[in-house]
Amino acid sequence: MNYLFETSSILLTLKLGKVELLYGQYINVLSLYELGNIIWSEVYVDKKLGEDDGKLMLDVLRRITNYVNVLDIRGLESQILDVSLRLGLTFYDASYIVLTKNYNLTLVTEDSKLQEKASRLVNVCNVHELISR
Repeated sequence: MNYLFETSSILLTLKLGKVELLYGQYINVLSLYELGNIIWSEVYVDKKLGEDDGKLMLDVLRRITNYVNVLDIRGLESQILDVSLRLGLTFYDASYIVLTKNYNLTLVTEDSKLQEKASRLVNVCNVHELISR
């Protein structure tokens, strides 16, 4: 089975040391931007990470992209807007649903609101459910 990992689930796989779950699977290109912002925030705003640790995390993220399929939303904007309006989700969240549906994947997310709404259109699970399969 193939999965599209939403940002919250990518982050959880890294924190759990379960990065192997990502190999050969799919991510939304937008997740790279969001993960970059999370790392920036932990270094610059929250001071939870030092600059060197932030750069190390970015390097790990860069290396992971060599082993996953990175999907782009270009050409899907109209479908994404339709789904976002129908389900009352942000364009960003709806992009995960449209990519999941168009590529016949299962969405992996830790976001309970996204899980609930996405489950109307696609198969959904979270990282802990995936680990237990």
